[in-house]
Amino acid sequence: MVAKRFYVTTLAILLATQVLWAQKKNKSATGKELYKKYECVSCHGKYGKTPFDLTQAIEKYDEQKVKDYIKNPKNFGNTRMPSYEGRIAEDQYPELIEYIIKLGRQAQPSPRS
Repeated sequence: MVAKRFYVTTLAILLATQVLWAQKKNKSATGKELYKKYECVSCHGKYGKTPFDLTQAIEKYDEQKVKDYIKNPKNFGNTRMPSYEGRIAEDQYPELIEYIIKLGRQAQPSPRS
């Protein structure tokens, strides 16, 4: 009886571990990973500042406008930025925009007291 209980407990732990591992493996990409994947870094640099500064984007636009800009920047005026409409999955935009906001916050000077 004890051996059977041990076997069942061990099996349950192994199954739970496999489920957690599979969930972690399928977790969506982070904003930083997306920033690299879609080659944002090639125009905006590692820190979002050079050669084309995007760190002020969230000050100019709300999150929806940033998403709209990424999808079709030509709607916002003359720009070299390519359209990402259909290239970035809808569920990836929140992570990417959150990362852009983070870059903007890191670029801001600390307030002096």
